[in-house]
Amino acid sequence: YIMTLKTDNRLHSLDFIRGISLISMILFHTAWDLSYIYNVKILQTMGIYAYIWQQSICITFILLSGFCFSLSKNGLKRGITVFIAGGIVTAVTLIFMRQSAVVFGILTFIGSAMLICSLLKKSLSKLNPAVFLTISLLLFILTKDINKGNLGFYGLRFLNIPNIFYKNIFTSFLGFPDSSFSSTDYFSLFPWFFLFLSGYFL
Repeated sequence: YIMTLKTDNRLHSLDFIRGISLISMILFHTAWDLSYIYNVKILQTMGIYAYIWQQSICITFILLSGFCFSLSKNGLKRGITVFIAGGIVTAVTLIFMRQSAVVFGILTFIGSAMLICSLLKKSLSKLNPAVFLTISLLLFILTKDINKGNLGFYGLRFLNIPNIFYKNIFTSFLGFPDSSFSSTDYFSLFPWFFLFLSGYFL
């Protein structure tokens, strides 16, 4: 029933899902602050469930971002705005929280994905949604663990990736972080771009 709600040309189902995700994100970050700043060990006692909670939030947000982008008429402008916001977060954290700096965080990723899809939107609109939703999801599953040096999905390894790909800041942006790279919020272009595309084709 919720998925059918639509008034004034607005899909309220999207607002509903986004609202639930925002509440979940606020609760998670509150728990993170209590756990790692105030030493109230909430997430530590949750074990693997804390990781599942965190992943559910980012997966939902990225899928929603791709979904909403397909409905947007000014994706390029919004992409630039979100990308700049991500750059501001990076700059502020590098200056004031260097040990906990955010480099290539969620805003930088979503802004990048929106900019790329804005350039490709005419081509993407000609593709079969069902076929490329399937392809995008499969590519996301295949590349989910490339940050860790292998093709795989949540610990299920398919193939190791040569170290030569993990070289510098640019490869870190793509999804191949070098040994010196560090970020408290890291969403590389791949594999997450495939999830964004999944939302778009969905």
